[in-house]
Amino acid sequence: RLVLDVMRVCDEFSENELQHFKQSDVIAQSVKQAAGKAIASLPMRSAMAPRDSAAQQTYSFDKAIAKFFDAVLRRYLKDVIDPAGEADRVAKLAFVVACLPDKLRFQDFYEVLLAKRLLQTTPHVDLEEEAIVCLKRELGRPFTFRMEGMLLDRESMKQCAARFDSDALSDGLPATFEVSVLTEANWPSYWPDTFVMPPSLQQSVDAFVRFYKKSNATRKL
Repeated sequence: RLVLDVMRVCDEFSENELQHFKQSDVIAQSVKQAAGKAIASLPMRSAMAPRDSAAQQTYSFDKAIAKFFDAVLRRYLKDVIDPAGEADRVAKLAFVVACLPDKLRFQDFYEVLLAKRLLQTTPHVDLEEEAIVCLKRELGRPFTFRMEGMLLDRESMKQCAARFDSDALSDGLPATFEVSVLTEANWPSYWPDTFVMPPSLQQSVDAFVRFYKKSNATRKL
């Protein structure tokens, strides 16, 4: 029944929406042939994987859904430009996620991709918020708690940067830089960065640290 529920939703998607999945045979063949199996065990040759030897690795369905969600939220698919159509697509995807047997795996993949969208691109905030609303409706607030925190961090760091720019500590710095202050509990874990900053950049960073601690003395930066 789990597979049939997912298929019922996927069958409502447009041909353009399913292009990645059809290329990888997830919807067209793998799911239909595995109606008695758990979705998490369905293999796929991802058409969305990097174009190198890693493209031949096996992807689980929950990762495929997270990657497709990412493409939708980046607005890579140009067939739907009406906001109502976008909201409907996101709502359908959130329902598919609710049918996954291993929602935590999807959550991990989704949060990593969300972090990349927020930190490395100019995100479509309205669509990001709509996606979180739909996921919260299907899966509850605990599922989206960190995602909401990531969006709040993005807004607060813009305000923090504006305050720093107007503070005397930012005057005459030898380097121009952008800083993001993130709440550790909300974001995916990353390996420590071994980058050694040049003196000019280090001086600017030290100035920001002094500025930040003036109003956040109890926080560890």
